[in-house]
Amino acid sequence: MTQKYEGSSGAAMEAFRETRPWALASAVFLLTYAAVGGTAGVLWLIALVDQSVTGPPPSRPFITVWSVNLLFAPVALVGGVLAVEYYSAAWFASWRRDSDDLERASIALKRLRLWAGAAMIILIAFLACMAAAAVLTGEFPG
Repeated sequence: MTQKYEGSSGAAMEAFRETRPWALASAVFLLTYAAVGGTAGVLWLIALVDQSVTGPPPSRPFITVWSVNLLFAPVALVGGVLAVEYYSAAWFASWRRDSDDLERASIALKRLRLWAGAAMIILIAFLACMAAAAVLTGEFPG
């Protein structure tokens, strides 16, 4: 059951209350990926170093699906922490109805949006670098 608020701050509080479920779902997804992807990336790195020390040097391509996790797992970890921060701030803003809590939730949402923009830039730049490397070397990563 949702409460009706009066004024612009009331509408903001209602918006924070309604966005909390997606923030929680995003946090769970991002933190899960950070844990699993980070582990997979580190295991790939250990295998790559082990192969270069004990056996013949690793064959191309060096950048694989496993190595991508070394870049994106930390990005997901930051996003998960920011989503948890927003979830908590939105909860306080929607229940306590304090202007300081409303401001904290707005700042947390702004940080989450900035992270999302930076994550998209990183993703697009990574894909562009991969495509350029594939074209220049004639080898496509697998």
